[in-house]
Amino acid sequence: MALNKKKLAAILEKKLKDDKTFQNALKIMEANSDGGKIWLIGGAVYQNLANRLYGRDNSPKDYDFILENKNEEIMVPFGWTKQNSSLNGHRLIESFGEGIIDFVSLDEVYSINQRHMTPHISNFLSGTPLNIQSMAYEVHDKTLEGHEGIDSLEKKLVRAYNLEMAKEYAQMKNSNVNKYIVYIAKKINFTAELLNRKKI
Repeated sequence: MALNKKKLAAILEKKLKDDKTFQNALKIMEANSDGGKIWLIGGAVYQNLANRLYGRDNSPKDYDFILENKNEEIMVPFGWTKQNSSLNGHRLIESFGEGIIDFVSLDEVYSINQRHMTPHISNFLSGTPLNIQSMAYEVHDKTLEGHEGIDSLEKKLVRAYNLEMAKEYAQMKNSNVNKYIVYIAKKINFTAELLNRKKI
């Protein structure tokens, strides 16, 4: 299956357009943005695309965002509570619903700061623990970035991408890299490539 950024962005746009939970999350992110781009990342990108491409139905209930410029003071909407999230991030949880939003400003992205890199979306993409996570969807331009993530979708293969970040993230989850690879691969019914190159 030949995939490209334009085709995948159109698939994601169609899915998110009808997703009321996402549209509500986007409004909250717009209220917390001080201008600039807003990227959707994580499972809301790769799980939704894998579902549409390969006929699965396990859409995530939470949304992860990167804001190019975040307000200095976080706006918490009525009916939501704020928590600190992992890796310098922020979390909003719907008090009487299932909504969960994790977000971070571009200059707060852990993998970028750990590697002393310029805050740029390409530097986020190069620092994701796994290849499937290396995608970002800009919600206003409706464009998708991330060659490595697209390649993962096409090959239906999950493997470590930035190994140092994969080790840190797995350790935070009280796990190891191979278990983390298998966990994510199973969520989307992809093949897991372990660190010894064995595929399961």
